[in-house]
Amino acid sequence: MLHLTLAWRNIWRNQQRSWLLLSAIALGIAATLLMTALLRGMSHNMLEDNLQILPGHLQIQAPAYFQDPSLQHSLRWPNTDLLELLEAEPAVTGWTPRLVRQVMVQSERVNSALLLIGVDPERDAMVSFFAEQPDLLRKLVDPNEAKVLLGRSAVKRLKTAVGRRIVVTTQDHRGDLAESGLTVVGQFVGLFESLENRYAFAHIATVQRLTGLASSASFIAVKTEDYSTLEGLGKRLAAALGPDLHFISWQQLDPYLQGILQLMNAVVIIWAIIVFIAMAFGLINAMAMAVFERTAEFGLVQALGWRPSQVVWVVMLEAMMLLIIGISAGSLLAWAIALPMQGGIEFDLFAEGLKAFGSRPVLYPTLILKDVIIIDALVLLCGLLASLSPALSACRLKPTDAIRSA
Repeated sequence: MLHLTLAWRNIWRNQQRSWLLLSAIALGIAATLLMTALLRGMSHNMLEDNLQILPGHLQIQAPAYFQDPSLQHSLRWPNTDLLELLEAEPAVTGWTPRLVRQVMVQSERVNSALLLIGVDPERDAMVSFFAEQPDLLRKLVDPNEAKVLLGRSAVKRLKTAVGRRIVVTTQDHRGDLAESGLTVVGQFVGLFESLENRYAFAHIATVQRLTGLASSASFIAVKTEDYSTLEGLGKRLAAALGPDLHFISWQQLDPYLQGILQLMNAVVIIWAIIVFIAMAFGLINAMAMAVFERTAEFGLVQALGWRPSQVVWVVMLEAMMLLIIGISAGSLLAWAIALPMQGGIEFDLFAEGLKAFGSRPVLYPTLILKDVIIIDALVLLCGLLASLSPALSACRLKPTDAIRSA
């Protein structure tokens, strides 16, 4: 208790220096946490927006489909056993079968290549961006009608319109050319223009008739509670699916997106290291000055019987108190700033740049408790290590020399 009291009093001997150091620590912590929250929000936006386009958080496929996405490697659908497995899995929040084919689209004036995706209109909104445009999927509900949804940009590029017919041509399961006339019943709006230009959506039964595969799907897209923790679900699925089916995570489906996220994590680490180094120099300087100013005091207490370890302990306690106060203030400041921003921050000036990275121009900062704990713990640890040098220099003082220098 005596050590604690002495350390607390020593902090406020030079109040100006202590307040400056506390402010630097608090602002450094707040800046690091807010930077992390913005990057987490950008990462979450990017992931959700890209994974809702086609892949899902994971896919269930036939074993050879990932290497060769052809009709010969489609899986049987409907599959009663697989359906029961997905319905019973608590971590799965949504799933939908999809049959994907590269097609040539011919309108009245223009030809263009598109990716035609056969979907289940009653389930796809649970997994895809159609959750924001549910009325469009209702137009595909009848499996016996040859209807298609095109992107807004694709409608303009093909010089067609809602209500008109287009002709799609592709290869069927035997390798022969197959074509079908489809009526454009709606145009969807995508976050990115590339999405509108690349994809077309029809009922899965329509695509099955086109390809000649009456009971098939390319894969089952699955959405989970948390895209970052798929390992446990993957093990359960692998054990239940057997050798005929296997699952592919979004990291394997989109390695480019995974690389972008790893780059963002690296930016957070680099930024945190810079802040740590700056804070460490400030703390070393402050503690070294505090030790220098109290040279005679340290000599006197050692002459009265204090062990060198007790001197080290007092100096370390001072550093720990400063760090805890500064870290707590910085964390509270970060929460106070981040919470009001959770409704979204618009970056209209950087809209095009953010879209190039696959993210919306509206960011939703996400301050995660895990990030706060890790960053605060690292700052505390690095600060204590930095203050160890001044503490050791204080304990090495010889009592007679220290008292005489006063």
